[in-house]
Amino acid sequence: TETIMRSWYDNRDFVLKNKFAWWVDGTLSLAIKQQTGKEPQLLFVDVRNPDEATFIDSTTAARQDLLIRVVNPKWIKSMMKEGYAGGNTMAKNLDNMMGWEIMREQTFSDQNWNHVADTYVKDKHDINIREWFDKTNPHAFQKLTVTMLETIRKGYWKADKATQLEIATAYAESVAKHGRASGVREGGNDKLVKFVDDTLSAEKSSKLDSVLKEYHQRSAELTDIAPGNSSNETVHGKKLKKKNQQQTQNHQDEKKSLNNNMILILVIACSLLIIVIGFFSRHRK
Repeated sequence: TETIMRSWYDNRDFVLKNKFAWWVDGTLSLAIKQQTGKEPQLLFVDVRNPDEATFIDSTTAARQDLLIRVVNPKWIKSMMKEGYAGGNTMAKNLDNMMGWEIMREQTFSDQNWNHVADTYVKDKHDINIREWFDKTNPHAFQKLTVTMLETIRKGYWKADKATQLEIATAYAESVAKHGRASGVREGGNDKLVKFVDDTLSAEKSSKLDSVLKEYHQRSAELTDIAPGNSSNETVHGKKLKKKNQQQTQNHQDEKKSLNNNMILILVIACSLLIIVIGFFSRHRK
């Protein structure tokens, strides 16, 4: 297999908007590469305008979407107007960026990822994006930064040390201030915790040490067991009792017997009805 093609027919759909392109076709691409040693070409059959149908390489389509939407300040501002949901949409775009990186490693360059960090962490467009996330959806910002950190940690993005430090600091500060989101990527991820620890502690800064301490304290809140209720107050309500297997079997047998009896009664009733109808029909003649 040398080429994979995927239809693109919906103007409302974008490469980084959902996971299905990299999840389905990307998985197929990775499987082919694993078996043959060669990555197949992945093309979008762009029929959004049937009169100008064409083929678009997946890498080209993904990078275009990155520039047109993900790091475009006009698009970001429109998402900011959507409030909480807008923050989730921004975070989901980066989830899908990482998905493409895993399935097809050359989809995004280090420069593309640097552009993302410049936009969402360093706020190069001066739109107060960090403040907006803090106020509107801080956990979406954590998901953004976690995706960046994991992309670096796993070697898909060769970020410079300064950028890595800034992202790790932004993430730790958000957790210290708002508590940890604990999503599928950050929840229980000991390797991520160590990566953040190593990144911040390497600077030997009292300020970063303080951030790291608060980060660990807030993270621990999710794993601490809540103290039990020592009250002796009696709780009223239904009490569940465990039925043994024999009781359950007896109940099933009774139910089956009842069903059989009902069927027998219906058969007898129908037979009597037929006899009565036949009798009256014959009598009329």
